[in-house]
Amino acid sequence: MKKHLLFMVMMLLGFTAQAAETPVALPEGVEAQEYTLAITHRVYQADNQYTESSKEVTAYVAFDGNDVYVSGLSYYFPAAYVKGTYSDVDERVTFESGQYLGSDQYGNEYLTSYVIEDGKGVITPFVFLYDPNTKSLTFDGFCHISETTERNGGGFYADVVMATYTPGGVPPLVPVEVPADLTTEDYLFIGTMMINEQDADGALNLVEEPYERPVKIGFHGDDVYMQGLIENVPEGWARATKNSSGKYVIPSGQYLGSVQAFNLVFDYFISGVGRNNQFMDITFTYNDATKSFSCSQTIAATNSDKKPESYFWIKNVQLKKITEREATPATPQFTFTREPSPYGSTTWYYATIFVPMTDTEGEPMLGDKLSFTFYNKKNGTIAPVTFHKDKYYMLQQDMTEIPFGFTDGLEIGLHDIFFEKMGEDELKTWEALGLQSIYRGNGVEHRSDIFWFDMAAFWQSLGITVLQSDKTDSNAIYNLSGQRLQSPRKGLNIIGGRKVMVK
Repeated sequence: MKKHLLFMVMMLLGFTAQAAETPVALPEGVEAQEYTLAITHRVYQADNQYTESSKEVTAYVAFDGNDVYVSGLSYYFPAAYVKGTYSDVDERVTFESGQYLGSDQYGNEYLTSYVIEDGKGVITPFVFLYDPNTKSLTFDGFCHISETTERNGGGFYADVVMATYTPGGVPPLVPVEVPADLTTEDYLFIGTMMINEQDADGALNLVEEPYERPVKIGFHGDDVYMQGLIENVPEGWARATKNSSGKYVIPSGQYLGSVQAFNLVFDYFISGVGRNNQFMDITFTYNDATKSFSCSQTIAATNSDKKPESYFWIKNVQLKKITEREATPATPQFTFTREPSPYGSTTWYYATIFVPMTDTEGEPMLGDKLSFTFYNKKNGTIAPVTFHKDKYYMLQQDMTEIPFGFTDGLEIGLHDIFFEKMGEDELKTWEALGLQSIYRGNGVEHRSDIFWFDMAAFWQSLGITVLQSDKTDSNAIYNLSGQRLQSPRKGLNIIGGRKVMVK
C-alpha cells in the first residue's frame, strides 16, 4: 500500500511557520478508558479518487476535569490523541482545529477541521455530542475533519465521515487454534481474483486476475485446517467442519489474522458472499478420489466480520493436493509499466508478474521447488538479469534466480518487480525483456518457455527513440503495453514504430 496526497486547490488555506511539534499527551496521573470507536474514514488516493473505510476498533478516552482526550480519529496515526473541552451547559466537547498527530516519512500530519463558505475553506473547531447517561461521544457532522499536511490546510490524506465512542473496548480477535498433533500436506489453492484497480485515468474498475496460493491442509477428526488461503496473511489458519451432508463448512466471518503497515492494523476475515452481497458460510465439497476440494461460492477477503466490505473476492475455487514429481512449469506472464512516483522526481519502471504454480498439463507444483529468472535481449544477445545488492539495498546478496514467493519488502515483491535501479539509460538499450519459470521437482530441473515483452515497442509507445541493432519490422503491430498483436485492435496501436489510431 502506498500513501498518496490529494492536493485540493480550493482548500489551500495558507502556510504559517511552525515551532517544534509536540503530540498531545495525557496529563500525569490521568488514565484513559477503553471505548469502542465506530468510525468511517474517506481515504484519498491519487488522481482525486477515494475509498471509504468503516470499522469498529478499541480507542481510548480520558476525562480530566473539563478536558477530554480521545484517540482513534486519525487514519494514519490511530494512537494519536486530540484534546477537547467539555461544556455541561450544552453537553458538547469542542476540539480546536490543527492539532498535531505525528510525523512519518511523508512529513507532519494534523487534524484540521473546516467548513465551506463561498467556495472557500474556513477553519473551525469540531464538536462531539456527549451523552452523560451512556457516556458516549458522537461527531456532530457539521464540519469536515481532515488529516492534512499543514496545520491550516494543504494536502489531504483522509476525512472523518462519522465517529461514535461508546464505553468498553472491542473484544480481542482470536485466531483459529490448531491442534498440536495436526499433520498437514501441500495443496494448491486455485481461483480467479476480482479486485478494484485504478486505470490510467484514475478510475476504479473491477478486474479479474488468476489467483494461486500454496496452502497447507490437515485433517483432524471432523475438522479440516487450511493455512494460507489469503496471501496477505499467509500464516493464518481457517477451520472447516464436516456437516451432516459430508461437506466442510467455514463459518462466515472467520478471523485469519492481521497485518500492520503505516501505523495501521488491517484485519482479515473470510466469508462466502451471496447474490445480495450478504455474508454466508463457505462450503467446500471434498473429492476423496482426487484428494481435492471445490467451492461453488464466491469467497471474500474482508476487513470486518460484520460488514460486506471486501479487499477482494475469489471465485472458481479449487484446492488440489500437490505430489512432488518432475514437471515442466507453465509459461509465466507479465506486463511492464512506467509511472511517475508521487514521492519525488523518480520514475517507476516495474513488471507485474504472474508465475503459475501449475505445469503445462495444468497440474499443481510445489512452491518451494519453483523459481523464475528475467532475461534481457540486447544487441541481439540474450542474458539473464541480475538484481545487485549494491543497488537493491534490501537484498543480502545478488540475485539472478528469484525463489517463488520471495520478497525483499520493497522493490522485489510477490507481484511487482521494480527495475528503475537498473538505470533508465540501461533499460532503453533492452530490445526485449523475458521471464522464465524454473521447477526442480524430484531434483530434476525443467524450464518453461520464455515469455517475451517487446521493450522497443514499449519505448516507441512513449515517443522515445531507441537505437537497436535489429531493424524494426515495418509490419509489426503492438499494443501500448508492448505486446505484439496479430492484427490491429480498436484504439491506439504501434505499427512499424508509429502510433496508429484504429476506430
